[in-house]
Amino acid sequence: MKKILLFTLIFGSLQVLFGANEFDGINNTITSLDSAAKSSLGVGGKWFFAILPFMVGFGIGWRAYSNEAKKSDNEKDSKKLALVAGTWFIIGVAIAMLLITLFGAVFMGNSSLAIEVMRTQIRSIFGV
Repeated sequence: MKKILLFTLIFGSLQVLFGANEFDGINNTITSLDSAAKSSLGVGGKWFFAILPFMVGFGIGWRAYSNEAKKSDNEKDSKKLALVAGTWFIIGVAIAMLLITLFGAVFMGNSSLAIEVMRTQIRSIFGV
């Protein structure tokens, strides 16, 4: 009799614990937080890929302009400085594109996928 009573008590307790749905609210909160974080990081990643080539190009172009301006001292040939800065800007953008392609190949399994993300984001920025 004690075994049947003990079995009924344990079985009834398990039914109450599993049927209470006390953790559904926490589970829903964690699930929505996870999807919100993924969405936020996704938007940040798209902006990062869209801006990266221009930031790298601008940084390298600025550095080249500064070095060339220091070398030429008083002889400030503005055409030469603009040509050097523009050339290094283009080289910087090309380096950034190679880095984005490498990132896409390593982390996304497709080298053109990261470039496509960047292209789509830039088009959406300019409304094209």
